[in-house]
Amino acid sequence: MFRKLILFFLLFYSLGAGQEISNISVVEGNNKYLISSYNFQGSIYISLSQLGDVLGYKSFYSESGKKLTVYFQDFELNAIANNPYLLIKEKSTNNIETFQLPTSIHFNKNEIFIPLNATINLLSTLSGKEIIILSPNKLFITGNLAEERNKLFSVKLSNENSDTFLQIKMLKQAKYSISRNRKNEFYIFFRNTLIDIEDDKGFLQQGNVEEFDIISNKEDAIIKIKFDSSEVAYEIIETKNNNEFILHFFYREESDWYEKESEHFKLIYRESHAHLANHILSSAENSLKRLIPIFDYNPKEKIIINTYDASDYGFGATTNVPQNYIRLEIESFEPGYEAVPYNERIQWLLSHELVHIVVNDEESDLETVVRDLFRKVPPEKTQPVTTIYSILGNFTRYTPRWYQEGIAVFMETWLSGGYGRTLGSFDEMYFRSLILEGKNFPSHWDIETILSHNSIFLENIFYFYGTRFVSYLSIIYGVDKVIDWFKTYPNQNLVGFIGKFSDVLGEDFYDAWKEFARTEKIFQEKNIEVLKSSQLTKVNKLSKNTFGWVTQPYFDSQTLSVIYGYHRSAQLATLQKFHLLTRNSEDLTSLPTPSIYQVASTAFDASNNLF
Repeated sequence: MFRKLILFFLLFYSLGAGQEISNISVVEGNNKYLISSYNFQGSIYISLSQLGDVLGYKSFYSESGKKLTVYFQDFELNAIANNPYLLIKEKSTNNIETFQLPTSIHFNKNEIFIPLNATINLLSTLSGKEIIILSPNKLFITGNLAEERNKLFSVKLSNENSDTFLQIKMLKQAKYSISRNRKNEFYIFFRNTLIDIEDDKGFLQQGNVEEFDIISNKEDAIIKIKFDSSEVAYEIIETKNNNEFILHFFYREESDWYEKESEHFKLIYRESHAHLANHILSSAENSLKRLIPIFDYNPKEKIIINTYDASDYGFGATTNVPQNYIRLEIESFEPGYEAVPYNERIQWLLSHELVHIVVNDEESDLETVVRDLFRKVPPEKTQPVTTIYSILGNFTRYTPRWYQEGIAVFMETWLSGGYGRTLGSFDEMYFRSLILEGKNFPSHWDIETILSHNSIFLENIFYFYGTRFVSYLSIIYGVDKVIDWFKTYPNQNLVGFIGKFSDVLGEDFYDAWKEFARTEKIFQEKNIEVLKSSQLTKVNKLSKNTFGWVTQPYFDSQTLSVIYGYHRSAQLATLQKFHLLTRNSEDLTSLPTPSIYQVASTAFDASNNLF
């Protein structure tokens, strides 16, 4: 029975491959330390026990359960290998809280490794020390947080016509948030901040300000400002010094939307997104600044960026008709299977979407004439003739989706220092599986007309093949030639992507696609041979059924069964109990809204029989 259980776990649950361990530098005062770490698909993992030693707290490792406990002053932190949760026990009350991680905890070279970015704020809170990431290979520890409190030492309130300016200076870079109450009251919260203002004349009430106050709330500071009208909005003005900023309050027509512009962009956002406005505009300008010389692009209109927060996970969507527009969902990304490696998500996402704008907005001589006469015409179902005008004025927009996404993913990766799907492990796994299973390599027409509808990946298939083909071309012909293929020159009137391919690369497109398929097959066959050279665990099949994609399985010792969720073609995602003695499957309940290839976060409490 025990062997069967072990085989089942090995079959369905990957414990993760070992990574090449390097060191990350940690600076605390005059002391410098080196802590074991490694980069796993874009995420930095760090040794928890070694970091605990640097922070000055002892730890204990249990070999039997691969469990590490770090003993902080007021808390105990427990980390278990291959588990996506940290357990935090408060010593005074014995209360235990769970902290969920985006990925599982790693076990490597007899060490417990945790994702640094996901845990840095938690570790700062537990240790009472502020841990700062200076660079991907360097940390800075400021010491005791109480000794490192920020100071609010200058606040100046001024009026200019009907506008109000609140200038704030801190000892160091401020951590603050802004909220509105009763429509005409604003509160600015400063975390771990001491009020140290000698001259209070700078914030006397004036103009349209009805009430102004600075409040000390335990370890935090709060500024309250109340206006004589609810039709007041604000924007954050950054200065050259990161310890100083200005809040600009102004009257506006009552609306849920705000606008802010930069040289090439107009940002439309809600008040709750105001803290992101400057960052979004600067990120967009940085990306466009790099794309303009690469594609010889000359923007003739400001690009609209509209922020939303209406989905579970962040994404972007772009069009260039009737104007250049990006919908930016600001939610955090879902890192499922780490299929989308990225660095800073706003910069990374805008780099991708702006490639679509640049490639599709470039114009030939004919497109220039059509746009001058009719502007950029969107196709309308009720007016079929608009399709003709739209194609004449925006020809590149109607190229295949894989062509569009291929260059966007390619540039997204290299504009972000190598973080992107061009180097993603999920794509690699997909093509290796394709060859291993002996499936035919699709033509570019198959991708657009059949595979994107029949595959479990749906439209994600465009990203896989487009990215792979563009990457292949960059290796064979060079990046400059690839970029040239996507450019639109004045004399290229109604020249399609296949015609441009022959002109730029000097080869027939269809021959190049066949060679791409042949090269990929040879490459993956070599990879498969390397994998086959390693000895495999003997497989003992527990069931003749194929369950498709499964969650992490859990063993229920009371019923001698394994509980897990699965999702297979043409069937609702289901929670199942598999009985090891009888080898019968029992469907417990269907699961709502499964994602395409995100990781399921699951847990099983055997004592309470709770999944």
